[in-house]
Amino acid sequence: MKFDVRIKIDVPDEVADTLGIDEDSVLESYYENGYIYIRKVDDDEIEELTHEDDCDECEDCAMLCPHCQHCILDD
Repeated sequence: MKFDVRIKIDVPDEVADTLGIDEDSVLESYYENGYIYIRKVDDDEIEELTHEDDCDECEDCAMLCPHCQHCILDD
């Protein structure tokens, strides 16, 4: 059985400002040992990732959504 799980967290503007996140921030989430971890991907990490239109290794790329097969770098 497949479940479509979406978790929405209300973050007040003051907290978002303190964390340095906004609508353009890239967040990484993963599940490990019973916890869901969420962290901001910093600009240096994003710049290290290169994306070329003729990329043939998309299946192994961390920027490809495994659910919808959409590359987040295309946004």
